[in-house]
Order: sequence, then structure tokens, then C-alpha cells
Amino acid sequence: MTAPRFLASSALRLATAFAVIFALGGALMFGAFQWAVTGYANASIEEDLRVESRVLLADQAASDLPGLERRVSSRTRLGSPFSYALFDRTGRRLAGELPLEAPQGPGLGQVAMPAPTDGSAGADEPILVRTLATPLPDGSLVVGKTTYAVHELQEWMAQIALWGAAGMAVLAALGGLTAGLILARRLERVNTATARIMQGHLSERLPPIGLGSEFAALRDNLNRMLERLEASMEAMRHVSSDIAHDLRTPLNRMRQRLEQSRARSGTVQGLHEAIDHALTDLDGALDIFAALLRIAQIEAGAGREAFVPVDASALIRRVFDAYQPVADEAGHTMALLADSKRLILGDEDLLIQMLSNLVENAIVHADEPVHIILEVHDEGSRTVLCVRDTGSGIPDEAVSRVTRRFYRLDHSRHSPGAGLGLALVAAIASLHNADLVLGSNRPGLSVRLNFLAAGEVDSAGSGSEP
Repeated sequence: MTAPRFLASSALRLATAFAVIFALGGALMFGAFQWAVTGYANASIEEDLRVESRVLLADQAASDLPGLERRVSSRTRLGSPFSYALFDRTGRRLAGELPLEAPQGPGLGQVAMPAPTDGSAGADEPILVRTLATPLPDGSLVVGKTTYAVHELQEWMAQIALWGAAGMAVLAALGGLTAGLILARRLERVNTATARIMQGHLSERLPPIGLGSEFAALRDNLNRMLERLEASMEAMRHVSSDIAHDLRTPLNRMRQRLEQSRARSGTVQGLHEAIDHALTDLDGALDIFAALLRIAQIEAGAGREAFVPVDASALIRRVFDAYQPVADEAGHTMALLADSKRLILGDEDLLIQMLSNLVENAIVHADEPVHIILEVHDEGSRTVLCVRDTGSGIPDEAVSRVTRRFYRLDHSRHSPGAGLGLALVAAIASLHNADLVLGSNRPGLSVRLNFLAAGEVDSAGSGSEP
């Protein structure tokens, strides 16, 4: 990674943010700790002053200034950790080493004294002494204790806070930089994969990112999106190839007829017949384009805003009534099994077109008389529409491909059609969030469409017709 890229990278920003946050956190933590320890030390000094004052005034010497003077002088000579001053009622100091400026009023106070000369501070650097004055009948007793140790503790803790915050900031910066570099390295692999995808390698997938379930979910969603994109591009390539193949036949046929008519037809009637044949071929090509446009519109979700509750039994009965005469004329038989009182949410015209395509496929592609069954029933929370026939069916290896545009089985190539019927059925089923299941009817084909129910109706047509 070059210097300019590193300076603008998320790794450096993450390391800086971690360093600032941890430095502030460390400073606040050590500051709070210093405040607590200092408060405890000052409270301890004040308690020691009260205890020492009670000890000095514990017996009859408390009312005897000469005796109290001897006791104070003795403690001063013995090197007590406390400092003393005994004043008479005129304010004259009788014993002790505290300065005359020491507060003589009752309660706590403080006075400045030179610091001890231990090499760490000069004698001219005063420190504060906490004092406690106790009034006496003929004067007052002042007991003091230096805060020099507390000041040294504060300085020591300030250094700890400074170095601790600095150390935490350095460790946080290193941790943030490491995490940022790991993230940058993994994102670099993702960028490499996306660059290959943009170059046309649609089979490429994003590598694992790590760093938690959120990134794993993001990677899985993106890979699923890429799979759908690859499938869409593959389908588009198939569609382009199939359009070129299926339209070439009627166009070539039209060209041949026009050429033959130009060479052979010498009458107006012959030319009219040639034009009629050409128009028929053009209508077939236009029908293919219209079907493709309809499928594209349905796959884009057009019409979903017009969905209304539709009576499932009444819907399938309409299709049955429309195609029963057609089936009888072609030598086939039809039966209706309507056993549902539910409504399904959808576009009634599209649903009728979907069922009509399935019935027409069974009628048109049958080589011999078949029996066609239209059925609707309820399974749990779903309503199932089913079209079954006893025809030749679909081979197992072709089930996954028959819903592709222009796909036709070998035995159906001699019958009319362009291989768009089941593609339109699949598009309408997907628009209605219905599961399309193709299977064997032993013999023949069974097509199931599983819909989520939208409610129930008070009465629905039901029955069975041979």
C-alpha cells in the first residue's frame, strides 16, 4: 500500500480513532482514580488529627496548660509525625513548632510550612499542613500533619495517568491499525473479485470476509445476488439465441414463398395468396414478440397492484367451462374437482391465462385422446390448483428446462407453438408468489400451483364432472 493510499485508508482512521478514544478513556479513568485516592488520603489525615487531639486531651492535663505544654514539647522532641502549637489566651505560643499563623479558631484549617530537605525539594518550597484547632479554657491546642506525602502521591499518580494513557493510546493505535489492515486486506480480495466480475467473469464469487456474522450475511446476500445475475444473463443469452433460431424459420419461410411467388405467380390472385402467406408468417413472429413482452412485463411485477381476492373454485370452473367443448371436439375428456371455499389474491385474467395455457398444452401436444383433470383443493394454509393429463408427459431430465423460453420437447416440435407457454405460466406463478411444481401423473403430466389463501367465501362451486 502506497503512502498516499495509506494516509487516506480506513486503517489509519480506525487506528487514530481507537487511540483518541482509549487515551481519553485512560485519562478519565486515572483522573477518577487519583481523585478518589487523594480524597481518601485527606480524609485519613483529618481522622488522624482528631485521634491525636483526643489522645493529648484524654486526662486531667487537658485543663492544665503547664502539663499540656510538657506533653506537647515531649512529643515534639520524640519526632512525632504530627506538628503542634499550644497557645495561651493572648495568642502567645507556649510550645510546638507550628508557626504563629496557624489557625487558632476551632475546626480544621491549614498553614504553609517549608518542605523537608530530603533532596527532592528545596527548603524554600513550602507545603501545606492540615491543622485541627481545639479550644481550651486558657488557650487553644493546634495539631497539624503535613500533606507532603499526599502531594507526592498526586505527582506520582499524575505520572502514572500520563504514561498509562499514553500506553493505552499506543496499544489502541496498534490494535486499530492491525484490525484496519486485516479489514483492508480482506476488502482488497473482495475488490479483486468484483473487478473480475465486472470484466465478465460472472461465475466469480466473493470470498469470505470474516469479522463477524454481519459481514458473513452481507457476503452471502451478495453472492446470492450474483447467482441470480448470472442466471439472468445466462437466460438472456439463451433467449437471444432462441429468438434468432425460432424467428429465422418463419422469416426464411416467408422469404422463400415471396421468391417463389415472384418467380411463378403471374396473376393477381397468386400474388394475393403469397401476400396472405407472408402476413400469416409475420403474425406468427409478432405473436412471439408479444408473448415475450408479456412475460417480461409479468416478471417485472406489472399488475401486482391490481390484485384482488379471487374465488379459486369459480376460477377453475370458468376455465373448465371454456375448454370442455374444445376438448370434446378434439376427442379428449375433461373432469373438474372443485373442493375449496377459499379466496386467493391475484389478477383473475392472468390466472385464467395461466390455467388456459396448461389446458391448451395438454390438448395441442397430445398424440392420442387424453383425460384432463382440473382440480382445486386446500392443503393447510395453501390453496392448490392442479392440471393433470394422461398424455406423454415430460421426461425427468427436461423438467428443469421446460419453463425456459422457446424450449420445446422433441415430440412437440411438429405441433404449433413457440415454446413460450410454460414460460408464461412460470412468470405468472412467480408474480403471485405461487410454487410451481411439475411432476409425473403416471402417465402424463401433473402441474401443481400452491397459493397462499387470502380468506374464505360463503359458498363456492364444487363438484365433479366426468
